[in-house]
Order: sequence, then C-alpha cells, then structure tokens
Amino acid sequence: MKKARQALILCAVGSAFALFLGCGSYNGGSTSTTPATQPTATKRAFLLNEFGGVIDVINSATDMPTGNTLSAGGAPTSIIVMSNKKSIVHSSTGEIVLIDDATESVVGTVNSFPGATESIVPSKDGLFAYAAIPSLGEIAKMDLMTQAVTAIPAAAGLPGVRHLAITHNGNTILAFSDNTEQVALIDRTQSDKVTNPFVTLPTGSRPYTALFSSDDATAYILNCGVECGGTIPASIDILNMSTMAITVVPVRAATVAVMDNTNLYVAGTDVTTNLGRLDVMNLSSLAVTPVATPISDGLHTTMALAANNKLYIGSKACTNSGGSCLSVYNTSSGAAAIVSGNAANPAIGDVTAITPIVGRPVVYIIQGGTLTIYDSSTDTPQAGQIFISGKVSDVKEVDN
Repeated sequence: MKKARQALILCAVGSAFALFLGCGSYNGGSTSTTPATQPTATKRAFLLNEFGGVIDVINSATDMPTGNTLSAGGAPTSIIVMSNKKSIVHSSTGEIVLIDDATESVVGTVNSFPGATESIVPSKDGLFAYAAIPSLGEIAKMDLMTQAVTAIPAAAGLPGVRHLAITHNGNTILAFSDNTEQVALIDRTQSDKVTNPFVTLPTGSRPYTALFSSDDATAYILNCGVECGGTIPASIDILNMSTMAITVVPVRAATVAVMDNTNLYVAGTDVTTNLGRLDVMNLSSLAVTPVATPISDGLHTTMALAANNKLYIGSKACTNSGGSCLSVYNTSSGAAAIVSGNAANPAIGDVTAITPIVGRPVVYIIQGGTLTIYDSSTDTPQAGQIFISGKVSDVKEVDN
C-alpha cells in the first residue's frame, strides 16, 4: 500500500493530475493556450484546478483525462457553460476568462468585475455576463466581446444585492438583496431597465433566489426566513410574472432547489434544530411532503438530479453533521441519507459542485477541494477515480 501511494505521488509531480490507477495512460497537460482544432473527446467535462490555475479536460464517457489543459487565470473558482458552446471561468480575483468549448482554446481574459460576487448569470446568447456585487449595491454587466463593464443601475441602487436568477428565455433577471424583502427586476428587452421593487414579500421572509417554470410564466422564489436572519419561517412564494399574484407555500428551509416535471425539491437548514431539511412540493397540487430523515446541515448551495432516481444535495460549513456535507435522496422510494463515501474517498468537507454525467449512472462531485466520482446506483465512490494534484473548485460537463 505504501508503494502504491508513492507511485501516485510520483505520477502527480509535474502535471495537474494523473489517473488514480496509474500513470501509463496520461501524457501530461500543458497550460499553453494554443487552440486545438478538434475537441479531445466527444463527451467532455471541464475541471477547474484552483491552485494550478488551469482547466483539465476529462473524457466524461470514460472518466479519463484527455491530457489537455487550458490556462484559467488566477485561482479559478467557478465555470459557467453557456448555450453558444463557450464557457466563462470566474476567479477569486474577479477576472473572467472566456473559453471556446469546441476547440478547447482560451479566447482570452475578458475583464474583471469591480467587486466580489457569488452570483453570475449569462445571457442566453452568451454575449453578456451579469454579476451581483453586494459591496457596491449594483449589478455589473460585462460585454464578453468588447470587454466593457457597466453598472446596473447606473448609480448604486440595489444595496446588498447578492443573488441573481435569469429566465430561460434570457429576457428577465430577478435580483435578491441581503436584509430586504424587495425583489428587483432587470428587463433585458428594455435596455436593462430596473424595476425596484418589482415585488415586495412579507417582512422577515428574506427572499434568497428563484427558479422559473419552463415557460417563464411563474417564478418560484425561495424565502430562507430565519436561516438568513429573517423573522418568519421559510417558504416558497409562487409568483405569477404577469398578474403579480403570489401563492405562499410554507416549507421548513429553503436556500437551494431543483425541479423536474412533477416536483420542486427544496433544501435548507432549520436553525432551531441545526438539522438539514429537504421538502418536496408537488407542482400541480402544491402539496408539500417533508422528508423525515435529516440531510446534512450548513448552507445548501448546490443540488442536482442524477440517474437511478437520485437527488444529490451539497452544503458548506456542515458542522452539526461532522463535516459530512453531501446527502442523497431517492425520489422513487423517498429515502434520504447523509453520504459517507468510503475509506479511500471519505465524503468530508464543503461541497462546491455536483455534476451528473448525462446518459451514465455517474456523478462528479467536488467536496473538500477534491473530485470524487460516484456511482448513483450505490451512492458510493466508483472503483476508478482521478487523482488530482491541487485544489479542485468546480466541474461542468460541456457535451451531453
């Protein structure tokens, strides 16, 4: 066992990562930005190495590194795949790097946002990126072609704005601020006209973010309430975007959600018990089914539906769960559990990315700065893993 570990360490030297099972099939990556004429695989995932400042390209059909790496700027933290076959990489320094997915080439560093952000949404055409800048009380709009950055509104008028949600058609952005129940609307069809407030929710509800129906006619606003410093319990406010009529549906906690054709799954932490909670709301009847088994506590920021009727939920700072910040829910049986991983790949640390691989019972999960590949049929790490030298912050599949 000691020799095997030494072999892995030797394999990692001088490269961004190596295959966990050995060095033989990996040719070593380069941080050169010379464009490739063809993608290195027909099904790929981009993996951000924060310490290395690179994107490692993974063949997501075989869970093997392709050997290609791209420069991703300083300390890259997140990647957003856009509909125009390009991706943007955001770094903790604020800079945005534009990637051409098809050729696996770096278009270049576009510009930097004027302050820290934890919420970026791209336009549907992939030409603009909007970021909430809470320290400035504004949304920064970056033109990914001309590099221009403008403030929305022109004068700081959205104090504490932290989270953004954009409609599927890309025409409307909802903006959510700290310490207020006023939700602002940015109309992209009207030169980014700001309506603030667009809607005002009950005092103490603390609207956090939103999801939209497939036709964009309805916004499902997640109110985290007491968990976010509010004074009333969490809820889902179902907003008719045309009539402004609101239907309030109480839930136990709400900071992140996903939906399928039948249900909306919403998670958060009940701060009175310090337990993570998952509720399931039927989209037709609006009936809520509380999942009895607690999930990991902490701030829930990522969630994804995977193969085998599995829903994976990730959180950060899950101290009451002993650092086990990954949970799984079986949407068919209704069973929930906190994931423990295994001896070689313990599920400990903040979860920063959950990426199901389309068409396969495989989920790429970033937890504690490392990549673990899970088999969704067993909810355990699969036999073949990828060893990474550095700190991984995000992973996205670009072909599906």
